[in-house]
Amino acid sequence: MAYMIFDKPLGVQSYSFRKFTDAEKLCEKIAAAGLCATEVCGVHVDAENKESIAKYIAATEKAGVKTTSFGINWLGCEEDKARALFELAKRLGIKVMGASFPESHIAMVEKLCDEYGIKVAIHNHGRDDIYGTTEKLSALFAKCSSNVGFCLDACWALDAGERPEEMAKTFYDRLYGVHFKDMVFDSENKCEEVILGTGLLNLPALKQAIEGAPIEYFSIEYELNEDEPTEDIKVCIDNVMKYFA
Repeated sequence: MAYMIFDKPLGVQSYSFRKFTDAEKLCEKIAAAGLCATEVCGVHVDAENKESIAKYIAATEKAGVKTTSFGINWLGCEEDKARALFELAKRLGIKVMGASFPESHIAMVEKLCDEYGIKVAIHNHGRDDIYGTTEKLSALFAKCSSNVGFCLDACWALDAGERPEEMAKTFYDRLYGVHFKDMVFDSENKCEEVILGTGLLNLPALKQAIEGAPIEYFSIEYELNEDEPTEDIKVCIDNVMKYFA
């Protein structure tokens, strides 16, 4: 079944199924969750391994699974390694690759974005991340063209003491991806993931904030119950679609 958010298919970040590394098994799990799209990560396809790429493409084509994005990738590396990631992104037909990189690599990233016609979306990874806050993201984006945008991870925004809907508004013109993920704070003020829709994330406010933004992909990301997360992911889907259907 294709669940749609605005005009894009809702997918799952393949890291949610990290215990199932085989591409065919990944596709089975995606279908069992009721989805037909994925934001694939390096657990399931290796950009520097031709056999891995061929297996992933064959499995997704056979299963009818659409790859909506690829990431989160580290571009603070040698250009040949970064280029391999862009080559795979191009082969998968995606428009935005989830990534992160140090400011020292801006020129390389900009060059590769222009060459391949693929944008990158910075993933905010919480209070301790190099781009985990609005302030840090703003400083980076001031030095980059629109080739470099934002993949909003709602859970990690909350971890950083930010409101996801406000981050979405701030970076509205650069909002290229969304990770639906939810959390609460434990007794030590640490981020504790919960099933989407049962924590602190304000889904109605987020919907209002992101509608009309240039988003290329929406992903459920769920890291609990890694041995078998399928049933929990179904609940996550149901809870988000209450507001986004």
